[in-house]
Amino acid sequence: MNFSVSNPGKNLIIKVKGRRYARYPIKTELIIPEKDKNPAALVKRYVENQLKKGDIVFISEKIIAIIQGRAYRVEEIKPTKIAKFLSRLVRKRPGGIGLAMPQTMQLAIEEAGLFRILIASLFAALTKPFGLKGVFYII
Repeated sequence: MNFSVSNPGKNLIIKVKGRRYARYPIKTELIIPEKDKNPAALVKRYVENQLKKGDIVFISEKIIAIIQGRAYRVEEIKPTKIAKFLSRLVRKRPGGIGLAMPQTMQLAIEEAGLFRILIASLFAALTKPFGLKGVFYII
């Protein structure tokens, strides 16, 4: 198995509810949607021979998005004026840019629909003064 080092700031040993878990990042070839369409086949190719009873395999959301053809190069995404406007209203968080980037807001509009994004934005704006957070994502 071809183990790689963890990402900066990430520990290979994590503790969850008092239990310790060892994480083993696996270095893979470039995953491309034209070639890699089956997550189970990827697991089989890279780790099947190394698994022991009780092991759990996780595949990153990014890999799944690539397999499903839902990963886009930023320069390929053309945000609309509404996506640019709405993205300015989103607070940037340390964990990632989220919808605060016009391109990611545009993808949300394309996936959920403009009406739903506008309704979610309206409800988020109405509930924010009351300290309710995350309403946009619930809708």
